[in-house]
Amino acid sequence: MKRLIFLCLGLSLVAHLLPAQSVYYYATNGRVELSPNTERIFVQPSEGTSQQALVESLKGLATVVQFDRDRMYQALNVLDARGEDRDWYWAEIQLLAPQSVLSYGQTLRSLAQKTGVDLVAPYYGTGDAAVSLTPYLVVQLKDEDDRATLEAQATADRAVIVGRDPFMPDWYTVRVSTETGRNALQLANRWHESGQFRLVSPSLMATIEPNCASDPLFGNQWNLKNTSQQCSNSNGIDVNACGAYNQGSSSVEVAVIDEGVQLNHPDLQANLSGSSYDTETSSSPSRLWGSHGTRCAGIVGARKNNGRGGSSVAPFTRMISVSNRFGGNPGLVQELANGINWAWQNGAEVLSNSWGAAGSASFSQINAAISNALNNGRGGRGSVVVFSAGNSNVNGVGSPADDNDDIIAVGAMSPNGQRKSPSTCDGETWWGSNYGSDLDIMAPGVKIPTTTNGSGYVNNFNGTSAACPHVAGVAALVINQNPCLTQDQVRDIIELSARKVGGYTYANTSGRPNGTWDREMGYGLVDAREATKRALPFINGPDLINCNGTYTTQAIPGSTSYTWTWTGSTFIRLQPSGTTARLVNTTSLAGGGTLCVRANNAFGACTQRCRTLGSPPCGWFFDGDAEAWLDVEDVSNQHKGVEPAAEVEVFPNPTNEVLNLRLEVANAFIEVVAADGRVVLATASNDYRETLDLSAQPAGVYLLRVIQPNRAIYTEKVVVF
Repeated sequence: MKRLIFLCLGLSLVAHLLPAQSVYYYATNGRVELSPNTERIFVQPSEGTSQQALVESLKGLATVVQFDRDRMYQALNVLDARGEDRDWYWAEIQLLAPQSVLSYGQTLRSLAQKTGVDLVAPYYGTGDAAVSLTPYLVVQLKDEDDRATLEAQATADRAVIVGRDPFMPDWYTVRVSTETGRNALQLANRWHESGQFRLVSPSLMATIEPNCASDPLFGNQWNLKNTSQQCSNSNGIDVNACGAYNQGSSSVEVAVIDEGVQLNHPDLQANLSGSSYDTETSSSPSRLWGSHGTRCAGIVGARKNNGRGGSSVAPFTRMISVSNRFGGNPGLVQELANGINWAWQNGAEVLSNSWGAAGSASFSQINAAISNALNNGRGGRGSVVVFSAGNSNVNGVGSPADDNDDIIAVGAMSPNGQRKSPSTCDGETWWGSNYGSDLDIMAPGVKIPTTTNGSGYVNNFNGTSAACPHVAGVAALVINQNPCLTQDQVRDIIELSARKVGGYTYANTSGRPNGTWDREMGYGLVDAREATKRALPFINGPDLINCNGTYTTQAIPGSTSYTWTWTGSTFIRLQPSGTTARLVNTTSLAGGGTLCVRANNAFGACTQRCRTLGSPPCGWFFDGDAEAWLDVEDVSNQHKGVEPAAEVEVFPNPTNEVLNLRLEVANAFIEVVAADGRVVLATASNDYRETLDLSAQPAGVYLLRVIQPNRAIYTEKVVVF
């Protein structure tokens, strides 16, 4: 039985997969089933499109997880001389939230129309892993002399033979082109099923998530990607950096107020601001009074995928070095206060402070400077101020972390998700992280690989000093997502999104409004991905408008109002109300469109989230009555409000297996809709023939719709038995 694979290939070779069941391809060991993975998308940028340009075009929709050169031509004995001269790149993008299959297909179509994008392709699941289509397929000939057959088939389908495997001469790699009319998976299956070749398979790309950065030391960075490097059975206990890497964070500046940052460190230099300050001399540039500051900076913003060292939490953020010579001297408090004031007055949006006073001392000048940053930084939105909690393993957060409720006080976590103490799995018995009523959040703080002075690296940076810059980096990512957020909102988002790890009893606690809290762990482990997601308004609701669909957005902490807009069918009326909006049909014929929401505060509406919504089932039924159409005896094409605009042959009907379509038109969208309005199968087609697999659907009556932009050109009831 032939299954519906997917798809329509537009001018950009977009693979529009909207599967009701799994997809398959052929491999050496037989047919391999695939399932949808709606979190990532493969993108081939147009030649000359930079990484930063792609990042900017995807703001509010996705982050660029990987951007790299396509090296396929370097791996083959090349036969395509014209392609060899091109400079191809590829990118993996991570959507800000998993989508439904229908929304995922709409996102693929939307991305394919963007300037600077040549190709997009979906990801699929294979067990616990994820793979992506690419432009390539591989062909194994039955005999080395069958190359003429391959050349004839490639010419017929307007595909390009890229090259020959240098070690297996019966294997060839083929690339689909903009004229092919099919993507690599569809073409591979079609060629394999023709019987002309021994094997034809799409050249799938495995997800890069297990190694979400290519830097040589990244595999040791359990804090960013925990694969039990330090403690057994600790997989995933990390800051979720791989899910949040945002290449567009270079506009946000983090001040590392410490012993100074090595300004020419090759793993930091590209991310260092042109301004810096030394509190000892009250002048620029900053100086190096020790290695502590360079180590903290490496956690905030070491450059990602540059072939050096490791990565960081916010690998494309900007950093400002503010240096101080820690130690006892009469002017130390004044110098630290000066450094804080200089930082926020010179554009620092986040202040990372991996230091504090021993004991319970409190310093008025430092506290006043912190208040200035919190209240006046970022044009009145407030700079985010992050401090380490202290390393004395006592019940009590050190000063200044405990002196102002708006400070984010950060404790240190062991690789197994527990508060660092002398008994945790890391084996360091001589210290522990402070805890208590002023603790806000936890971050990794044991055996952290990072940069150090002398353009070098260390693998064992410890303490709440190491934990603090993790949170500062997450704060930078959150602000990049939504620059209008106040420092209060950023802090609330980080606390609300924290992960409850370690087996502690988190509970609702007076004075702790952002979820459950624990005296040893605060709100839990900082989560970069969840925090960046919460910075944006999300639209929750059905993919199809459903006659009077209700849509909601999560309340961003502190946001005062929400602005909803609708662009599309004039038959849809928008009824907004705070975090909720309704879309109501005013007629039985209503098309789809785009629903957007902005979250506003006193500083404006810097970000918006949009969703493309499909035309509602009620638009094709009797005034929204989902049952009425099932009672119509005539199954030919006579449905209220829909006149046939093209001839479509549908057979066999009734069916218990497949449904064949012969269409008068190409470039149509085909849907099969159940009586409750669910789209159980959907595909875009640019062919005049389609085969739909309905074998997985329960017996009953369904509606087949053939749609072109803004209208249904054909409808027919289909009986499945």
